[in-house]
Amino acid sequence: MSSEKPLIFISCGQYTEAEKLLGKNICLLLDELRPDVSHYFAEDQSSLEGLSNHILKALFRASGFICVMHDRGTLETPGKRVVTRGSVWIEQEIAIAAFMHHALGRTIPILFYKHRAVTVEGIRSVLLMNPRLEFTEESEVLHNLRLALPSTPFIPFKSYDVEPILSYICINRGGGDRHTYVLTADVQNVGTERVTDFELRLFFL
Repeated sequence: MSSEKPLIFISCGQYTEAEKLLGKNICLLLDELRPDVSHYFAEDQSSLEGLSNHILKALFRASGFICVMHDRGTLETPGKRVVTRGSVWIEQEIAIAAFMHHALGRTIPILFYKHRAVTVEGIRSVLLMNPRLEFTEESEVLHNLRLALPSTPFIPFKSYDVEPILSYICINRGGGDRHTYVLTADVQNVGTERVTDFELRLFFL
């Protein structure tokens, strides 16, 4: 078992001072309500090295994903439909989290908040990703998080980890209280690395 705290990835806009303040306040709220976790507030990265060493690695290790999508203005599609776009960065981080879930089998809690004006489009429309709240003021996000965080389970990321899987079948029901069973003891790899050697001990009481 790893003693490392679960890492919560915070994806929040940083275009305005209000957006930056919201991201920092989410960090403070986690410190207050969930001292059992650590957090990563994605800072702007201007280089490929910074992107891979910080944002992508933090996303991969994340045990939880808090996502706040602000609006980034409107545009008209070729079909004359007016849509309100969300942050490109946050759309990409949502796509990475979706890849981790569907391709890598790593399911983590996602607390998604969307500004009321933002249109459902892109991978979010395929995933049917419903926000916990459609907000107009940043304070609404903090209020909802204060209610949600205490009961949200965050499991630490571990590269090597297995879980026991026990099952049995009855092959003979003899007379009286004597029954014969076959017990199957196996493990499931729930980490991210291939496990080639393990030891399983069973105790019968």
